[in-house]
Parts: sequence; C-alpha cells; structure tokens
Amino acid sequence: MTEEKKKQFTEGLIVKKPKENDPSFVKMHISIMCKDFWDWVKTVKDPEDDWINIEVKESGRTGKWYGELNTWRPDKDTGDTQKSAAELAASSQDSMPDWMK
Repeated sequence: MTEEKKKQFTEGLIVKKPKENDPSFVKMHISIMCKDFWDWVKTVKDPEDDWINIEVKESGRTGKWYGELNTWRPDKDTGDTQKSAAELAASSQDSMPDWMK
C-alpha cells in the first residue's frame, strides 16, 4: 500500500478564471510573486529533477482556482509511468487550503 502524500499548494502563485469580457483564447490568469514562488520552489524541487509540475484545480466549494504541486513520480522498479485509478481519484479531491477560500 502506498503512503498518502500531503497535498502541497503553491505559494506565491495565484490562478484565476478568465474574466467575462476576456477573449475566448484567454484560458486563465496567473500572477506570480517572484520571491515567494521561488522560495517555495526551492523547498519542493527534487534535486534529481529539472522540473516541477503544478496542476490547476478548482475548489468544489468556492469555485476558486488554485495551484497544487503534482508529486507523482514513475515507479522506478516497475517502470510504471501512469497514475493508478486510486491515485487519480485521490488527487482530484478538493482540499483547498483555508487561506485560499
């Protein structure tokens, strides 16, 4: 059984839905407070990897959008590169932090 990982929400990154009068090609607005975001990236980045992946999600309760770190990694022993159904279901659960509500 895999260990449940704590969700890691982005810091210094704000994601907002497009405004009503935005053209259809505008899909979202992203604001980055550089110092806060970079400090957060340094705490979550794996030294073995050049990338971090962030999922943009929508709160089921408030409808606000937010960023969450995607911590999934392929299983090196089995070569598994796909999320299991349980992992996908767990990652889609809404657990937006209180400060973002």
